[in-house]
Amino acid sequence: TVLETAYAANELNWVNGGLYIGKALVLASEEIVSLTVVDGTAVIADRAAAEREKLEFVAIPGSVKSIGDFAFYDCDALKTVILNSGIVRIGEWAFMDADAVEELVIPEGVKFLGEDALASMNALKKLTIPASLEQIAMDPEFPSQPWSSTNLELVTVNGTYAQMVNLGIQKYVDNHISYGVKYVFVGGYGNITPSWAMKDTSTIFKDVIAGKWYKNAVDYAYNNGFISGMTADSFGLNT
Repeated sequence: TVLETAYAANELNWVNGGLYIGKALVLASEEIVSLTVVDGTAVIADRAAAEREKLEFVAIPGSVKSIGDFAFYDCDALKTVILNSGIVRIGEWAFMDADAVEELVIPEGVKFLGEDALASMNALKKLTIPASLEQIAMDPEFPSQPWSSTNLELVTVNGTYAQMVNLGIQKYVDNHISYGVKYVFVGGYGNITPSWAMKDTSTIFKDVIAGKWYKNAVDYAYNNGFISGMTADSFGLNT
């Protein structure tokens, strides 16, 4: 293992509990409590701080572009994670089972979120997802959970609901909402209005009657902005 090498045995290669090779953090001390990654570091290696039972605090500078797979996996005592803008990739299982983090902000600039990267963070109450997110890795045979917590209360999406659809997690988000998790879409719904947010046009227009064959089509057209009705209380149906 890395710890058994002459390089690791040289104290000069360690900075505040972290072992660095060039611009990569390759390992954190097994006894580490607080980890502030050195500014200028570009990569946090896979499993660099996995299963560090005493680790409570992590701060990652914007110079870091990639957080490796399993980087902070199963850090049960981890309470505070500060991620700065500049990070592009968060690897699979990166923070999975970090069970003491209550609030996490994924900064703007992050484009890739690995499979189960934020899964089973069971103390997590508040999560912020950036508008910059372009891909969430998913196993088609074994659907993963991009983020999950038994205590999750609020997810703030700086993008739109349409972004969630494009990421392939529309059903996941809709299920969360049906179970009482509040989602705030800072950018609105985009070009897709979710079914749970659609207004019932039979309560708006006198000439739209619930249960009629056209009702769903009128709801869709109105809620997606294709038509707003002939008057305030008449849709203008020609039935």
